[in-house]
Amino acid sequence: MCLAAASDLRDGRIGNRLILAGAGTGLILQIIAYGPLGLLRGILQAAVLFAILWPVYQLSGLGAGDCKMLMMCALFFHDPERLAMFIVNGFVIAAVMGICKVLVLGIKEGRKIRFALPVCIAQFATVVALMGN
Repeated sequence: MCLAAASDLRDGRIGNRLILAGAGTGLILQIIAYGPLGLLRGILQAAVLFAILWPVYQLSGLGAGDCKMLMMCALFFHDPERLAMFIVNGFVIAAVMGICKVLVLGIKEGRKIRFALPVCIAQFATVVALMGN
């Protein structure tokens, strides 16, 4: 996830190889932790997330790389509640960063944010929050 954030900040895009490597890692971890059911659940969660994000992508609310990155992250969360917590954290952090950027740079310069950094922060925050449970 940190590599995706760095790539997004540096190049303005997240490469497909990076997404595929992350997705493969998530699937392998699901299989190790939960067996074939984990694999099925991870794929199902990624598919549901795709269905949710598709309209947002169509409205240019997110880029294709951002959608693929979020679907990749879905493969790392076994429970839908934890996945939902992560997604809400990501969008809240992105909103706060976007508001700060607009306040500092103005409306025209602050129109786009790189979504990988808020997602990386959200993933870290979610994992830390879940460690206490």
